[in-house]
Amino acid sequence: SASAGPVSLMSAIEKIPVMAFASTAAELSQNSVYKWFNRVTPSDSQLVHAILTACKQLNWDTVSVLYQDDLWGSGIAEAVLEAAGKLNVNVATAQKFTHTDA
Repeated sequence: SASAGPVSLMSAIEKIPVMAFASTAAELSQNSVYKWFNRVTPSDSQLVHAILTACKQLNWDTVSVLYQDDLWGSGIAEAVLEAAGKLNVNVATAQKFTHTDA
């Protein structure tokens, strides 16, 4: 996802489509910004919705979020926090870590 955004913006100048196979960042779903961007995998927001729906079906009403402090991890954590309220799932805590944490 980190390179797909800039590549998509550059390719849009010449109206060249970009097809991404692993870019899941929800930000890339903004069609007004990334007009020529396409993906074959679900976005992070779709993934989060599926996970939280599964939590509800398992009668898990409270979850915790542990995520890596990078663009992808922060994006997923933000999506979980936003979607959890809509799906009536409580988030007990959201804790980030870096790759150097032991």
